Amino acid sequence: MKHLEENVTCPKCQLVIHQSHPLNYIRSALYCLLLVVVVVVVVVVVVGLVVVVVVVVVVGLVVVVVVVVVVVVVVPSVSWLFTRVILLTTSGLLSTAYYW
Repeated sequence: MKHLEENVTCPKCQLVIHQSHPLNYIRSALYCLLLVVVVVVVVVVVVGLVVVVVVVVVVGLVVVVVVVVVVVVVVPSVSWLFTRVILLTTSGLLSTAYYW
């Protein structure tokens, strides 16, 4: 940078960087590079958030399916079993086995 304050050429190859303002050319290139880095970081963060949201939605759907299966399949079966046990107990068929 110090070299470019007094010269308009590259210190290694002597090519002209910019005829009148070589420092401005380098600064604008650095700003473009910084912009690219910022855009890449934002894209990575957004993709990460999308992945997290998709995982949460999938897990939520799995939980909903499990709850529906339990309510539709397990609860009626258990309810039917309890109903049969109560009927057998009240009719006296299970009373001797229950106290045994």
